[in-house]
Amino acid sequence: MNLQQLTYFHKIAERKNYTKASQELSVSQSNLSHSMSKLEEELGVPLFVKNGRNIEVTVHGKKFDEHVALILRELELAQSEAQEAADPTKGIIRLAVSHTLHYHFLPNLMRRYKEIPEYRKIQFQILDMEATGIGLAKIEAGEVDLGFGAKIDRPGFQYFDVMSEELMAVVPVSHPLAQKENITLEELCREPLVTYNSQCGTRCDLENFFREYGVRPRQIIEAQNEKMIASMVAAGIGVSIMPWIQEVNVYHVVSVPLEHHRLKRSLYMFWRQAEFRLPVVERFRKFVVNTIKNEREQK
Repeated sequence: MNLQQLTYFHKIAERKNYTKASQELSVSQSNLSHSMSKLEEELGVPLFVKNGRNIEVTVHGKKFDEHVALILRELELAQSEAQEAADPTKGIIRLAVSHTLHYHFLPNLMRRYKEIPEYRKIQFQILDMEATGIGLAKIEAGEVDLGFGAKIDRPGFQYFDVMSEELMAVVPVSHPLAQKENITLEELCREPLVTYNSQCGTRCDLENFFREYGVRPRQIIEAQNEKMIASMVAAGIGVSIMPWIQEVNVYHVVSVPLEHHRLKRSLYMFWRQAEFRLPVVERFRKFVVNTIKNEREQK
């Protein structure tokens, strides 16, 4: 049994006439008759009976045709979906995005992309990414196409830096350090440090800074994101080093520059290396890369 036989059978069952079916299929009647004989032989039941110049579908044939119709319909849908997936101007781009890139950077890029006439039908699906490790796992599982966040070195992934953010000391409003114009890393590390968990790329950046400058926080308390960090700092649990983002303004904390240290974290677009990407995804990835490269060249 093959797909051609099923297509022939369904058309004959629909038309109940070999001549009409052969004309619509552009196949000789003898080929149709031979193909149906082989199919009936394989199934072990008659599918058609003659009724004058026409034919009737048997009870077994009708039941079989119900399944064949579903198979052919599913195949048609699968073919249509595959063809749509190959169209770079349609479809959904699934992104895992860290908090700070939600505000201006990524929305602006998405808007500029959709302003290009051929990409107006593109849809974006955004996953709020608590940590880079989660984004990497989602890409590996095939649930996300591209990630945007801090960097964690992992084999099989490529990174393209899209922007950098200055890291500030963040302390409670009532803390003595809040009154200073700037703070040294040494002063800050005498306090418990509320910071990102080990799955977050920014935590890796901070660990590298501590090693580079020969300091170590007295105590490390982990939290999942900037909002949680800010709320814990506001409660007096510790201090932090993080980018100053809009959401932090609602908490009773202040940011203070780090003296002698201009700490920055880089943020990246990342993707699975040497993996097929749908054209709709690959076009957007290249757009991001080229847009940022062009902007840097103009500065």
